[in-house]
Amino acid sequence: VLTTCVVFIPLIFISGISGALFYDQAMAITIGLLVSLAVSITLLPVYYRIFYTKASINKKNFLSKINALNYGVLYEKGFRLVMRNQVWSWLLFIFMIGAIYPLFLQLEKQKLPHITIDETLLYIDWNERIHLDENRDRTERLIKEFDNFIVQHSSLTGDQQFLLNHNTDLTTSEAIVYLKAGSPEKLDTIQTAITNYLEKNYTSVRHNFSDAGNIFDLLFSDDAPPLIAKFRATKDLGQQKNSKLDNFVNQLKAELPNYAIESIPWEEHLVVKISPDKLTAFNISFDAVYRALKSAFSENEVLIITENQQFTPVILGGKTRLINEILEELTVPNNKGDYIRLQSLIKLDKEQGLKTIVAGSEGEYYPLNFDTEQESAKSIINTIKELSNSNSSFEVDFDGSIYSNQKLLKELIIILTISLLLLYFILASQFESLSLPLIVLLEVPIDIFGALVFLWLFGESLNLMSIIGIIVMSGIIINDSILKIDTINQLRKQGYSLIRALAVAGQRRLKPILMTSLTTILALLPFLFISGIGADLQRPLALAVIGGMTIGTVVSLYFIPLLFYRLKNKP
Repeated sequence: VLTTCVVFIPLIFISGISGALFYDQAMAITIGLLVSLAVSITLLPVYYRIFYTKASINKKNFLSKINALNYGVLYEKGFRLVMRNQVWSWLLFIFMIGAIYPLFLQLEKQKLPHITIDETLLYIDWNERIHLDENRDRTERLIKEFDNFIVQHSSLTGDQQFLLNHNTDLTTSEAIVYLKAGSPEKLDTIQTAITNYLEKNYTSVRHNFSDAGNIFDLLFSDDAPPLIAKFRATKDLGQQKNSKLDNFVNQLKAELPNYAIESIPWEEHLVVKISPDKLTAFNISFDAVYRALKSAFSENEVLIITENQQFTPVILGGKTRLINEILEELTVPNNKGDYIRLQSLIKLDKEQGLKTIVAGSEGEYYPLNFDTEQESAKSIINTIKELSNSNSSFEVDFDGSIYSNQKLLKELIIILTISLLLLYFILASQFESLSLPLIVLLEVPIDIFGALVFLWLFGESLNLMSIIGIIVMSGIIINDSILKIDTINQLRKQGYSLIRALAVAGQRRLKPILMTSLTTILALLPFLFISGIGADLQRPLALAVIGGMTIGTVVSLYFIPLLFYRLKNKP
């Protein structure tokens, strides 16, 4: 009970949402083990006394015949094989430990397991100044183009006025389309076809696909892309900032042609420039011009009348007109009461600016997202750094889920190290030995090898759920080795020789070890053959436990006696 608890209790100190998930599991297992210990001491003897009478012991049935089979003979053959080929046995176990690092590098690292999906959200920014009707027509043509491949669809175009709409803030040139396909494979085909269609027909369009979302995503979502490059101006570039940023991104596209780097979302706007010399010449104040423009362009909003889904603004100003008409007719009074035409005081220019401005603790920056694997991220980072070093206008920092996953992994390594130290101290006090606990602890890396092998064979990643599975497996499988060593020690105290004690202890612990492993493995097997979000989440955990328990059973039966023999067989 203690050795299992010390594996789980340190997990409550993990930070973030992962810590919240581990906390419940650690507390549940710890409380369950303590209650189980109390039940085994108090209730189980009573139940055994009531239900397992002498009559039932002497009764012959199918299960009693299976139980009567001589498993000890089979175990003894395997035990003799290992002891007679100790060099090969050691080489095999050393190979398993050494293969952990290559397997770790080979496995993909994710925060959460991959969920099988057949639906997606398509975000479209036409990146042009278009009317809402044109936006709607383009979106409808897109859906009609792929209607035969889509099971269900829905779309939102332009600004939405839902009461609780806090997730999207669309402009008239943006749209969100929900698409549902018949299968995950068809969804991939549709996404590729839509990308080709948009890039062929609308050269300036920006689009991306995102998960439609489910309850698990709402609770444990990590919206950060794998890699985010944050470009920040090193100095005040003034009006040249936008052009320099655009050139920098184009250079990056040329350096990284294999990665889809989105174009910068620009927004065209009009800039009214007031001439100070003309204001002085006509004796007009700046505030008078500002008030006239604000009133003319209906910026004096007093309130909004809301009725059901209708929103009516109350504005101090005239009816909506074209900008040129307003400026041609607009006049401004000077200090003498004379009215001067506004067009003689201002100059109208068209400029482009960023559609959205992003800022953080490091100040304002422009983000570029890269959907890449951890192995490819290093080359991307090096390329961006080289380009940034040759361009004195911008500097770059990096962020993304790759970095948060590495932080989580470091926390887990530290916590597992603490757990192993606690295990060592508990076992040292139990066995009254400083060397015997090492036998049990050496089993853990071999069992981890089994877990990683199964994850690799079934194409799963190293994620939060598979790490939970490795921890669960480590807490369960070492119990067999602890009890086996305890049995060996008891037999040694009764006068058994070392080899005889190892053989007899293995025969006595054979059935409990097999029962523990088989019941755990059989309970988790269904997760490998069912579908759905629950199965997708539990499959990495099940594979890690099954792989670790499979290898761990062999280790408990044969490697633990071999280690004990080498440790205690003094010349």
